[in-house]
Amino acid sequence: MIDFKESFNTGIQSAKKGEESRREIQGVFDDLNDQLTELTNGKVKISRVQFYQPHNPLKMSFLEPRKSYWAIAAENPKSEQGSTEELAKWSMDRAGYPCEITLGNDYLSCEDKESLENGLSEVLQDPLVGEILSKLLRLPDKEPTVNDDTEENN
Repeated sequence: MIDFKESFNTGIQSAKKGEESRREIQGVFDDLNDQLTELTNGKVKISRVQFYQPHNPLKMSFLEPRKSYWAIAAENPKSEQGSTEELAKWSMDRAGYPCEITLGNDYLSCEDKESLENGLSEVLQDPLVGEILSKLLRLPDKEPTVNDDTEENN
């Protein structure tokens, strides 16, 4: 007979390890953004974003759910003109690691924090990614909002 108690305990331990791994992965992205904020004066933020593939107009099946995928993306949070730009495809195991970065035709498998940091570094060094980031840096900042209440209340 199968020992379900042991299976249960193994699942609980796997959940804890997965939570730690996902927290570590998020920490790498947080560190990346801290450095980018300092370097770009807050004009570039990188995150993992879910994108949706457009419907195929030849199939004419709009009732089918749209397919989605995850990607590493960049945006300029200081600009109203900015949009979220895909840099590389992203996939992550249910337990966190391994995660995979697809950059063009290259697949970067990340088994731990160090390999994830190296993979993200490769993404930032890619010439097409550099073009996207340069475009985001050139976007004009949002217009400052004027607080109308200040003069009226005095």
